[in-house]
Amino acid sequence: MLEGTLKSKTIHGMGWSALENVTRLGVTFVVGIILARLLSPEEYGLIGILTIFLTIFNVIVDSGLTNALIRKQNVTEIDYSTVFYTNLILSVLLAIALFFSAKPIAYFFERLELIPLTKVMSSVVVINALAIVQRARITKTIDFKTQAKITFFSSICSG
Repeated sequence: MLEGTLKSKTIHGMGWSALENVTRLGVTFVVGIILARLLSPEEYGLIGILTIFLTIFNVIVDSGLTNALIRKQNVTEIDYSTVFYTNLILSVLLAIALFFSAKPIAYFFERLELIPLTKVMSSVVVINALAIVQRARITKTIDFKTQAKITFFSSICSG
């Protein structure tokens, strides 16, 4: 009985996970095309520069703790809280570092427009950190349907 349920959950989970990836990448692609049409090549390049920093900082914030929560057999609320607050504190520190690095980044790329953009976009690091533990909870319970819906709506909103 349990084996059939797990097999069924896995098959449905794979389908929803595939749908999530397709919709996330599709929305990202469409938003990228719209931005490319609305922005000049120089402005689009500035967003690309910031995306590199945000991606690196998001990887540092997660630092494998999500996978540890998913793989651990008996996860307690203390484990979830510890990872949540660790991610939150680290993301705030990195967002502050990015905020105060706005001028050096702008001077390095010789684009002063990066100063206000970097300061505003630094908040994205904290926003992304708030969702890491919740995503791990959903993944651990194999509830990919909910995760796909959340990802779809959040991709549209963030776009």
